[in-house]
Parts: sequence; C-alpha cells; structure tokens
Amino acid sequence: MRIAIKRLSDGRWLSSPTSSSFGTGFKWMETTLDAPGAAAVNWTWTWTAPPSSGGSFQTLVEARDAVGNVDTSKPQVPFTTTNLPPDLTAPETSLSAPADAQSFDIASGVPITGDATDNIGVGGVRLTITNSANLTWTGSGWSSSGAAVDATLAAPAAAATGWSYTFNPPVADTYTVTATARDTGGLADATPAGPVSFAVTGSVPDTVAPDATVTVPTNNQGLALSGTTFTGNATDNIGVAAVKVAIRNRTTLKWWNGSAWVNATFWLPGAVLSNPGAPVTGWSFPWTAPAAGLYSVTVRAEDAVPNYDATRPWVNFSVS
Repeated sequence: MRIAIKRLSDGRWLSSPTSSSFGTGFKWMETTLDAPGAAAVNWTWTWTAPPSSGGSFQTLVEARDAVGNVDTSKPQVPFTTTNLPPDLTAPETSLSAPADAQSFDIASGVPITGDATDNIGVGGVRLTITNSANLTWTGSGWSSSGAAVDATLAAPAAAATGWSYTFNPPVADTYTVTATARDTGGLADATPAGPVSFAVTGSVPDTVAPDATVTVPTNNQGLALSGTTFTGNATDNIGVAAVKVAIRNRTTLKWWNGSAWVNATFWLPGAVLSNPGAPVTGWSFPWTAPAAGLYSVTVRAEDAVPNYDATRPWVNFSVS
C-alpha cells in the first residue's frame, strides 16, 4: 500500500514523509500494514513534518498485491492542516429585548435582539420561540419537534456582534424565547440567554384556508362491502378545526347523508382528527356502503374562522 500527497495550491507532490518539501515530480511513499500479506489489512502512514503554516492537500492511495495487480480506483481525499490550536472556547449569548413579561401588539411584531461574543468568531445565533402549547416556531408555523430560527448577525464571524430577529406571531398568546450562539467552529453556548417570557395581544384576520388530502382509498381502489375507513391529512396556517367528508354514488349521482341518498351535496361530519386544532393533523372516517357500487369521495378541511378548503381532492372507488 502506498500513498502520495499533493499540495492543492500549486499541484506539487510531497517528497518525503519526514519533509515539508514539495516538488514537481510525482512521489509514492510506502505505508505500514498491520498484517502484511493478509487478505484484508489496515494501513497507516504518518507525516511527521507538515508545513508549519498549514495548507490544503489531497491524498492519493494505491493498493497492490504480491503479483503486482494494482487497485485502479486510487481513492483521493482532500484534507487541511493548520497551525492554530483547537478552539475549545464556546461563545456567550445575551438577550436585550424583549424584556421579561413585556407585552406587544400583534400588528407590530416582536423585535428580538441581543449580542454574542466569542474568542475567534460568532457563526450564528439560534432562537427557540415557544408558545403556550409548548410548540416551537419554525419561521412560518409551529412544530412539536423542537424547531429553532436563525437570527441575523450584524457582523458575521466577528468576535463580537449584535443580532436581531423579528417575530410575527400568527395569534395572540404568551411566548418564551431562548437564544443560543454558535461560533465559527460549531461550538454552542452552554448557557443560552433566556428563557424570556412575553405576551402578544390583539388579533390578525385569518384568511388562509386549510387543505386536506385523501390517503385511503387510492383512486379506483376496490373496497369491501363490509366497511372501510377513509383516511388522509389536513394542514392549516394556524390549526385544523374539522374535516368533513362527502360521498357520491357515481351511478345515480346522488350524495350520502348518513342514512339515505339525496340530490344536494352533503358534507358528513364526524371525521376524527389525530391532532385537533394543530396546523398538521391526520383524519379518519369509517364508512360502510349501503350496497355494492361505484362511488366517489371528497373531503373539505375547515379552520376555526371558518375558512374552507377550496382545493378539495376527489377520489373514485368501488365497493363489492
């Protein structure tokens, strides 16, 4: 097993593992095998004198067996060396605004500001904004998986910088914010700033309609006469309040009202939401057809306003 080292800045090749000298001539250097002659081995090679100023390089390695067969893939891996010591100092974060228990009008938004410092450079500040339901802000909605958003740095990568973020809450509520700085090496502040609690009052008209999909049945699926459960998902910018189902007989073009077929479209209540009031929820609706036949199902999601889903899915199916 042998190795060659190329300096990426000028394409020159290392002359010796005990040297930091590079030349124009290509140079293989032998590695050390842990089990020479075995079918599978590990190998090592030590560069004892890399350039003190650091740099960017690339390895080229080649394996060969006892009869001279050579691995033609010759893996190449770039790497860097540096004369800087490891950065073990985490950054510090402070949170200037909002003040604890401060109140804001929903129409004006909430300015969140602070400062961050590091011995080398601040790489970013992440904010965790939590509502009264213990959901975290993603920048456009709420999540149960611990989301965070990025603040804007006044001086990115500087040793000291201010930072800011404008939070535009969708509804009045009580919120908390925690700020965590990270440095350019990826170290995070072990003592984040916050949490700071603040309130938002007032209301903004909700004009965004929810949206629903159908997972079961799939289009043209055949279902058993003994009954089935329709399922799907629904989303909304604030929260899904209900999903209603409408079932049509494709032969008579009439709609099921829960006990009989009628001429007008009939929206059946009773779909069960897996996460009522959340921005994302599954839904299910059990149904037993009164007879075998050809049918269609459509669904309509509703929010609390109520705004109604305007892009309703339509799925054909059969029952036998």
